[in-house]
Amino acid sequence: MKRIIDENGSESNAYCYLGNVAFKIFNTFELLHIPYDYYQFSIKLDSENIEAHWGIFNTGHDIVSLLVCIKLLYKSGNKKSIGTRLTNAYYITRNLNTLEKDDMLFLKEVLEDDDVECHYKYEYLISIYFYLGESDKSIELMESVKYVSVFVIKEMFNSGAIDKKYALSKLFDFEISIFFEDDYEQIFQEFFYRYSLCEEKEKVVSSVISSAFKAKRFDSVISICNENQLNKILADNKLYLIFYISNLFVMNEDIDLDVLAKIKGINSRDNEVKILRKIFLLKKNINLISRQLERDEELDCDIEHYVSYIDSKSILDSSAMNNHFLYADLSDELKNLEMIWNAKFYRRRFDESKTMFLNGGFDEKSFMELVSYSVECSEFSYLIDIIKDLHSKIKPTMTTLNALGVAYQRLGKLKEAFKEYEHAIELMIKFNQKNHVVIGNYIETSKLLSNVSISKDKVGNLKKLFNDDISNHFKWNTFIANRRSTLFKYSYFNINTIDSLINGYFYLSSREQLNDPVEMPTLERIGGENLIDSDYKICSFSNNINSMLMWSHYADEHKGILVEYWFGGEFPDGFGIDKVTYSDEFIRNRERDLYVFNQYLLTKNSDWSYENEVRIFSCKSNKVNYENYTYPNVDREKINAKICSITLGYKFPSHKKDLVCKIINSMNQIRKTNEDKVVLKEAYMDEGDHFALKYRIVDI
Repeated sequence: MKRIIDENGSESNAYCYLGNVAFKIFNTFELLHIPYDYYQFSIKLDSENIEAHWGIFNTGHDIVSLLVCIKLLYKSGNKKSIGTRLTNAYYITRNLNTLEKDDMLFLKEVLEDDDVECHYKYEYLISIYFYLGESDKSIELMESVKYVSVFVIKEMFNSGAIDKKYALSKLFDFEISIFFEDDYEQIFQEFFYRYSLCEEKEKVVSSVISSAFKAKRFDSVISICNENQLNKILADNKLYLIFYISNLFVMNEDIDLDVLAKIKGINSRDNEVKILRKIFLLKKNINLISRQLERDEELDCDIEHYVSYIDSKSILDSSAMNNHFLYADLSDELKNLEMIWNAKFYRRRFDESKTMFLNGGFDEKSFMELVSYSVECSEFSYLIDIIKDLHSKIKPTMTTLNALGVAYQRLGKLKEAFKEYEHAIELMIKFNQKNHVVIGNYIETSKLLSNVSISKDKVGNLKKLFNDDISNHFKWNTFIANRRSTLFKYSYFNINTIDSLINGYFYLSSREQLNDPVEMPTLERIGGENLIDSDYKICSFSNNINSMLMWSHYADEHKGILVEYWFGGEFPDGFGIDKVTYSDEFIRNRERDLYVFNQYLLTKNSDWSYENEVRIFSCKSNKVNYENYTYPNVDREKINAKICSITLGYKFPSHKKDLVCKIINSMNQIRKTNEDKVVLKEAYMDEGDHFALKYRIVDI
């Protein structure tokens, strides 16, 4: 260090020299703090070290340091160096408005000095004059330069100092979008104007095509492409996709198979190209749906089961699509087609069902289908007539009364609707039934009638039945478990886990006990006076049999256990089970008022998708017992389930192993002779593979 100090004349200069060396070596953005620190240390030793201040400006983009540097140079009379440094620092003109007035006046003095030769002298002065309120001088000087910083131009235009035409004449092509921000139509108009004047159109054709596309001028995209060397333009994947997407918007025709094959084969790392590919496939599917409707053929299914619609929804729901400027248009177009499709489909079903009904031989299921189709087709007067006719022949049921209430409500006859809903509720209670639809219609309609009041106790009791029935609708099905009706639970091995294993129960956690802060989110239609209770509790399982992350997060960093459960499918009243759906946070926010029950209990952000979670839920209790049912003597207050195996974590404490063995032995002692025993396993690292866990059976 002494040698460096001697060679550079002072300790401050020595650290500045080290900063310069570091700047050459560590010149990437994330490493600039290294030379920056050396320059800062140099300044501490000598606050007037010009080169150190210049180094701080270059590494920290600190305009104050630049100003100090210029002041010191001006004081020393080194005007040539001032000009060179201001030329190199031109990009900071966008930040000149952050300076104090005195500093602005100093820079004005420096730049007006004839001995200071700066390549961008006029550009600096245009900004400084404007910020100092000397607009006339600023505009006069603008005549001497071809381009001016877009940030200054925007402020001058917004202040009324210059008009739009003049402002645009002083901008580079790449600055047009900055000037107009998100006004794609204005951006396109300016690019197209420049394109029309340009003799070498190939230099700007890409920009004008892209701007036309963002302005949704799809016909212009096609015409501009056709005016130029189409093959050359379409060699670019981005422009290729823009051209054929535009064709899909302009002409609802089949896509050439070669084009389709090429687009499906595009494999680019460019995110914009990836999104454009999705948009092409989405619009292609939407056009297929549209053409299917135009054929005026009979539709065999509702749109939710049509392949092109399913594919379209899948693309729309991808996180990459959310912020694209075409998202809203494509989403609205698909929704409109959905309404047209289903209206056509249900009208046909209604007409067929109505004809069958008139011909007689109708069973209860067919009648309820007619009721459903009548509602879908808004045939409410007809629905009232046929249900009244039915009630003249047989006793009303909860279902027919509710349908009658719906018909009256849709016609705006709330008093008549409430009367039918009330009758349906009476039958529901009389026969010890639960129906969340009937309860919801009854309570919500009462809120619309000023002369109707339901007691607080009755509403409370109905809300309990409402939530029980919703939970009951989420039943075990074939698709819940990936492995023969078995699910897995990663757990700490503590007193609570031991108790649940010995006594055969699942513990359901409240919202406050969960590890995801947006789990069971606050939604307007959940809790309070709303029908859906906010006091649900959940017990989580996984279809992921071997997850390094879950061992770490939920099983005490591999010191816990993994329990494998078999489920028979039977659940007590008021308990439901289903897979968790994973969704992008933006989609969840956009759809927060749709499917609120699922949003509240059965949806998580995509970050958690590795869990492959299944959950039991209820608002009745935080604990539910389980046992393996033996028919005909079953306990319907319990879940039909049993433990298949317990796997010890890779770091499971050896001194606790005997306790696990005793627990398993006690379970196996009460198992029937024809019933599989609980198996003990352990996680281990295979010598040939140090990057994954494996399981092996342990003798007990």
